[in-house]
Amino acid sequence: MGPLTPLTAGLASIIFAVAVVNIVNRAGVPNGSGRLSGRGKVLTFIVTFLVIFLVGAVVYFNTYYRATQEAVAFLDGNVNVKVAQDNGLTFYDGYGENALYIFYPGASVDTAAYAPLLSNIAERGVDCVAVDMPLHMAMLGRMKAAEVIEKYQYDEYYVGGHSLGGAMAEFFSSRYGMENGLKGFVGLAAYGTEPLPAGFRYLSIIGSEDKVINREGYDSAKELWPEGAVEYVIEGGNHSGFGLYGQQSGDGETALYGLEQIYITAMQTVDFIKEK
Repeated sequence: MGPLTPLTAGLASIIFAVAVVNIVNRAGVPNGSGRLSGRGKVLTFIVTFLVIFLVGAVVYFNTYYRATQEAVAFLDGNVNVKVAQDNGLTFYDGYGENALYIFYPGASVDTAAYAPLLSNIAERGVDCVAVDMPLHMAMLGRMKAAEVIEKYQYDEYYVGGHSLGGAMAEFFSSRYGMENGLKGFVGLAAYGTEPLPAGFRYLSIIGSEDKVINREGYDSAKELWPEGAVEYVIEGGNHSGFGLYGQQSGDGETALYGLEQIYITAMQTVDFIKEK
C-alpha cells in the first residue's frame, strides 16, 4: 500500500476527530442534563486540540514530493549498476570498490527521486547508498550514516545530501569526525552550522537559479568550511534539478535541459571524490 494522499489522510483524520469528540461529549454530559459539565468541557477542549494537532501532522508528513516515473525506473538498475534495496537503504553498486557516497535526501522529497543522480555517480565509479529518512525528514535520522559505514565495507566514505539532507549529513560529519575512513562531504544546495574537522574534504554544489536556499545563511556558513573547500556553481541550475520530483515551490526556473544538472553534479562529485 502506498503513502496516503493529503486528501485521504485529512478525510480519515477528520472522521476520526468527529467520532472522538462525539464520544467525549457524551461522556461529559451528566445524566439527563443535556449539557456538558465543566469537566466535560475541559476534556472536550483537550481532545479537540490533540486531534487537530494529529490531523495536521498526518496531512503534513504525507505531503511530500514524489519521485517521477522516470526516476523510479532507475531503481531497476542497468548493465553497469546493480541496485538493491534493504531496510531503508538503497545501494547503487557500480564498478567502484574504493569509495562509498552516503546520501541523505532533501526534506519532504521521495528518496527515489535521486535514483538518476546516484545511479550516474555509481556508473562513473563511486558506489552510493541512499538513506530513507523517518517521515521524509533527515533531521529525524541525521546519524544514520554510521549504520551505513558499519554495514558496507569500503576504504573511504563520503557523506552528503540535498538541501536539509545535506545539512544533516554535515551535522553527522561534525559529530562523527574522521573515523573509520570518513573523508569528506559533498553537499547539494546545502549548508550546515557546525565546524568540521581539520583536513576534512568539502565540496558544495549549488545552482545559480536556486531560489529556495537561504543565500544569506549559505554565504555565512562558508566561514565554517574547512581549508581547501571547493564550491561549484551550476550555471542555469536550480534547487529542484538535483532530483526528479517536479518543480519545488518557490524555486527559480532552470535554464538546463533534461537531466543535464544531474549529469553535471554526478561528474563533479566523482571527480572530487577520486581526486587525491
